Amino acid sequence: MGFSGQSARRAVALALTLALLAGCSRGERTDLRPLDETGMAFSSLQTLRELNVSNAEVAELVKLRRAGVSDTTAIELVRIARNRQQEFASGDAVAALIRAGMGEEAVLELARLDRLGLEIGEMQAMRLAGIPDAVIVAQARRRAQGAPVLSGPALAAMRNAGISDSALLALVERGVPDSAAEEILRLRRRGVREVEILRRF
Repeated sequence: MGFSGQSARRAVALALTLALLAGCSRGERTDLRPLDETGMAFSSLQTLRELNVSNAEVAELVKLRRAGVSDTTAIELVRIARNRQQEFASGDAVAALIRAGMGEEAVLELARLDRLGLEIGEMQAMRLAGIPDAVIVAQARRRAQGAPVLSGPALAAMRNAGISDSALLALVERGVPDSAAEEILRLRRRGVREVEILRRF
């Protein structure tokens, strides 16, 4: 007689639990069940086990999963932290950016730049103001280099003044300092065309 659907599901759940808790008997074993409960794939759980995630990291990763972050991105964030010999501890920051509308590729780039945890509130406000990921990442890259760059409030004011996203990206990549923001806004209010502003800056 074969398993009923319910019996089969129980058998699979039991096998999964045993697999996740199996292994070395020494030391405390990380409990991956909270991630399993978010719907993370078994293969992803195995990968995280191989990365030796801690219970504290599991709690951070659960925040990501609840914000809708994919298994692939969650694992890559752990790997980026490992490359710095660190534990992943940026669950709140990543979740805030994702909920503000930032894409996962942009989040990963910010992680590679080691900018998670820095200026997160500003980045979140920029994204909520409609500033695209490319501009936010470009700004973070300049800051990681210690180079001058327009601030989030300045970029939001320029966007509100009608300056296009492509022009904002150009201004950021050119390293226009925040001290130039008032002059750019003054020119724009006088009706100076965007192309002329880009020529000057």
